[in-house]
Amino acid sequence: MFAANYNRFLTAFGIATIILWLSYLFYLPPFITIPNIKGLVQESWKAREFIQEKYQSQQDMENKINRNLYIAYAKGYAMIILGILAGILLLIKKQIGRYLAMTLAFIMIGSRIAAAVMNPRGIVEWFRMIYGCLLIHQPIIIIHRDIIAPLFFIFTILFLLNKSVSRIFTAREHNN
Repeated sequence: MFAANYNRFLTAFGIATIILWLSYLFYLPPFITIPNIKGLVQESWKAREFIQEKYQSQQDMENKINRNLYIAYAKGYAMIILGILAGILLLIKKQIGRYLAMTLAFIMIGSRIAAAVMNPRGIVEWFRMIYGCLLIHQPIIIIHRDIIAPLFFIFTILFLLNKSVSRIFTAREHNN
């Protein structure tokens, strides 16, 4: 009975993991518009004396911004793919799904903590900006990305580190 309840809950947890990671797709192209880099570069080039990094030309500036944007999008897609894979592996009863889900949860929570700590104006200002200013202007995004997702990742870590859950995963692995 106890194991059956855990099995149902683990299945629901795997599905929830997949859904959460799929929801991050809405923050990446093609669901969002790619910024107008040419317009940004033109305006930035006019004010280049205020930019700390030196660029050789307007085209050089555009190339570097595009490269950084593509790298950021690629990292986002990679994390989403790994998150969906973790959810699928949780569903097909593999121990690696548990480890992958925990690793991704640690990375996501760690990146949030690093962003807060590395904010030039301090942690309090970071929280004020996110939960004060941005929550008013983009409530759905902030609730999803900065409230629900971190809580889900914290739950993932605590749940998957639980000894009784760990035993269920180990038993599943030996039964497969």
